[in-house]
Amino acid sequence: MIVLAGLSAAGFAFTENIIYYARAIVYSSENIGVGDADAAVNQIVWLRGFWTCFGHPLFTMMTGIGVAVALRTRSKVVRVLAPVIGYGAAALLHMIFNSQASLNDQNGQMFVYAFVALPMVLSAVIYVVRQVFKQGRVLALRLDDYVRLGWLPASDPMVFAKLRTRLWALLVAITRGWRTFTATLHLQRTLTELAYLRDGQIRGVYDEAGNVRARELVETAQSLRGIAIADPRGLRLNLPRIRRPRAVGYVPPAYPGPSGIGGNWPARPGAAPLGSPGYSAVDPKWGPPPG
Repeated sequence: MIVLAGLSAAGFAFTENIIYYARAIVYSSENIGVGDADAAVNQIVWLRGFWTCFGHPLFTMMTGIGVAVALRTRSKVVRVLAPVIGYGAAALLHMIFNSQASLNDQNGQMFVYAFVALPMVLSAVIYVVRQVFKQGRVLALRLDDYVRLGWLPASDPMVFAKLRTRLWALLVAITRGWRTFTATLHLQRTLTELAYLRDGQIRGVYDEAGNVRARELVETAQSLRGIAIADPRGLRLNLPRIRRPRAVGYVPPAYPGPSGIGGNWPARPGAAPLGSPGYSAVDPKWGPPPG
């Protein structure tokens, strides 16, 4: 949810920045008294496209966190209030950001930027990294429940709970063909959904219908194991080897003959050298057939 919120905000920010840049270019081209138009455009590009580029993704992350909390809780009150509070936090941060840019001078803006905005960005990054490791532990624990039931192999919690192992499995799979890659990706998504389904059952979010879905996911995973890369540990990328052809070295002849310089056939070992007494240009036995 945090990633989706950040991507949606980044898309909005890109569009808004293009509008601001185009507005500055058009205004400076129509009004000669604005000064250096290139400097003004460069300034707004650096301000919105670089120094404060994290603003919209940071604000919308609050909404994503609120929706994520609502999806993982059993309380109906929290399900309703968490997205509302997240959206309110996003709107409040955006309002503070716009107000300080309009009301504070340059020194005040730098103070807010250094001691408020950057610490918030660092906190958000730390939170996301912690959630990645936390979700890895959740995947390992919940998949281990199905291992104890005998539904999954014992290696699945160790393989599919680690991000680097899943990425390595995808890299290995893509070097073995598109069919293997799609099957591996489908297998990872299936087991991830299975783990979160089990976690939701423990939290009391899902009812008995979750067992039916869990059995469907396990059967889907079993059908994919013959094609997908289920355990990439110890496997290598199946990359084509590019080798330069080596020149074949022939042993030069030790005697003159057709195999020497300009010759076309190898010399027959044991034959009389060219120009020797035993050499005859014409075989005496050659001639027309008798009769």
